[in-house]
Amino acid sequence: MAYRKNTNYRNSIANHKASLFSNGTVQIRTGAQPASANDAASGTLLCTITLPASPFTAASGGVISKNGAWSAVASASGTAGYARFISSSGLIVMDMSVAESAADLIIDDDAITAGAAVNITGCTITVQA
Repeated sequence: MAYRKNTNYRNSIANHKASLFSNGTVQIRTGAQPASANDAASGTLLCTITLPASPFTAASGGVISKNGAWSAVASASGTAGYARFISSSGLIVMDMSVAESAADLIIDDDAITAGAAVNITGCTITVQA
């Protein structure tokens, strides 16, 4: 039998995920994602973005979306490969793809230059039914 979640439960999970990132950070790194978010980070750290207190919208249909401005100044130069989300308590929560389009995390320019602004323009997390 398949495991299915109703919308209220999905929203609850999504809102909990959103709360983990309140004042957390997103690291933008070069290279390929590690096989697991439990693995040590790989690649060069290009930028660390501190998330706002309410980084995601309230869940609807099990979906949360980026809320507010997510930006910082790059500390190194390189091509963005993946993003690592870290909670405000320092817990590594997840890794995701990052690119200018067709990725989990959308960035304004994946060719990052030290000293330049890095802006995340989109991020959506879906709890599957």
